[in-house]
Amino acid sequence: MGKNINFCFSILVYIVCIYLFIVSIISKPPDYLIFIVALIIFVSHVYKDVTKLEKWPLWTEPIGFLLGVILLIRGIYIKNWIVMFLGLFKIIAHIRQILFKNNLYYFLNT
Repeated sequence: MGKNINFCFSILVYIVCIYLFIVSIISKPPDYLIFIVALIIFVSHVYKDVTKLEKWPLWTEPIGFLLGVILLIRGIYIKNWIVMFLGLFKIIAHIRQILFKNNLYYFLNT
């Protein structure tokens, strides 16, 4: 069951990246910060999936938090509730990981 959840989450991450790429391009003017955040998330998750990384190093948590802050701020700026929500979701997940260090970001691993 845990592998199925992780696979579905990986697919969701890639769909979110595609959404962020599209939003960043169609924004007037194009929002390069959202594009860069989407690119960082995409590349890091491809690396995670290719190397079968099971736990992110602790030094990546502040970076994930910062990416969430950028998404939240840029989502407010472009008035996009989905981007704002994704940023808030990412902030909460990385604060949770920094505090508890148990590799449970968004859901319970089974």
